Order: sequence, then structure tokens, then C-alpha cells
Amino acid sequence: MTNLAIECSGTAGSVALFDGGTPIAYADLDPSLGSVRTIAGSIKAILRGHGVPKFVSVTNGPGSFTGLRVGLTTAKMLGLAWGIPIVPVDTLQAISLRAFGAVPRDRAGDPFVAVINAFRGQVFASVVEFDESGSMTVLAESCVLDAAAWGVNPLGSLALGNLAPGSLGPRSLAPRSLGLEQLLVSKSGRVWVTGPGLKNFPLSVERPECWVVDESVWSPTAAEVAALGRVGFEAGTATTADQLEPNYIRASAAEEKRRQVSG
Repeated sequence: MTNLAIECSGTAGSVALFDGGTPIAYADLDPSLGSVRTIAGSIKAILRGHGVPKFVSVTNGPGSFTGLRVGLTTAKMLGLAWGIPIVPVDTLQAISLRAFGAVPRDRAGDPFVAVINAFRGQVFASVVEFDESGSMTVLAESCVLDAAAWGVNPLGSLALGNLAPGSLGPRSLAPRSLGLEQLLVSKSGRVWVTGPGLKNFPLSVERPECWVVDESVWSPTAAEVAALGRVGFEAGTATTADQLEPNYIRASAAEEKRRQVSG
């Protein structure tokens, strides 16, 4: 069951081909050239000699508008050309999965808070946990938060639902319950914090329960997209190329300006 995975949520990205859980080929996209110039050639190279995959996995957001459009457009084109399904993968969940693979194996049950810079003083964030087998449970779905509130208390800002203006759709609704933070911290005593947003918005207050994952694994790769895509495919979350949609969470600055002018 071959799976072509595409990760383009940032300025560059990566692509990979997996057979079940076994990697076949992998390629990082050259960040100096950008994904739009390198993704087609990289996919062609990793598919050489392997034929059409069973399905495509692709990050559908949140992240860079440009990067996501490149990845999603590529996935749509391949899905239409090959007549195969596509599995959308949440970027922050891919980030958390990579972090989980880099921490001690006895940390199952710890909450993992992932963060991406959303600009305009905001961040995209979510919280998940894993069991001993690595199976993920989403505790707060990806949403956009005030960066200052997040920096003071990463888990608490999600638990309290400190949503920033401009959140879009039901996936932006974090659970508004102080009990979530208290429950998670009492369960494990540790909260793992990860994601490239830490480069822009590091924790602004020392919180002993928050452990920052090593910077080398802050960004997602096509390997995590492949793993989550396989789970989604087996769970029946695949979609068709014409139904694939981005999960931007928040409208772009241009879209918001257009709404203000038209309103």
C-alpha cells in the first residue's frame, strides 16, 4: 500500500514514498529554490520505478499560504491524473508526532503543544497526546491564538480558548475549559512544547512543567505526513482531489482586507 507524502507547510518542505510503514524514498526540497520550483522534479525522482501510489498524503494546514497552496495543488493534480484518493494531514499534528518520536519513550500520556507563527502577533497551536503504541488523541484542535497569551501559558491558552480574531470554521474552536489544563498537568506533570513558532515566540514566562523539545525536530517532515496519512486512510478520512480543501484556520491578510472593503 504505497503512500506518496507531501509536506509543504513552510517555505520549503519534503516528499516521501512509503509502503505501509516502510520508507522507500525521501527527498528534502531545496529551501533556497522554494517548493514551487522543486516539488515536481523531487516527486518524479522518488517515484521512479515504483509506479502509481495507492494514495497521497498532504499537509493541508495551518502554515504558509504559499507553501500549502503548492502542496495542495500538486496533490490535487496527481489525484486527478491518477484517480487516487488524498488524505489531508494537520500540520500541527505532524509536528507533534515528530516531537513524540524524539522524547523518552516513557512519556506516553504527556500533552504535546505544537506552535507555528501565524504572524500579526498570533500563533497557530494545538495539543495532542499519545499512548504507548504512538496512537494520537487530539485534545485541542488547531486554532489561532494571541501569541502573548500563548507565550505565558501554552497549554492554558488552549484550555481557556484564547482565540484570536479571525478564526475560521469549527476546527478553530479550542475547548474552553480550565479543567483541561489542570487535568493534563495532573496526569503527567509535564507538557512538551514544540514547533517552528518557538523561533518567533519563545516561552515568555518560566514554567517548570513545560519542556521544550530539541530545536532540531521542530519542523514537520514528509515522514510524519506519511504516518498520519496511513492512519487516516485506514480510518476512512481520505477524500477526492476535487473535494480536497485547505485548513488555513484564519483568512489571509489580503482576504481580510478585501472583506473590509466589500463590507
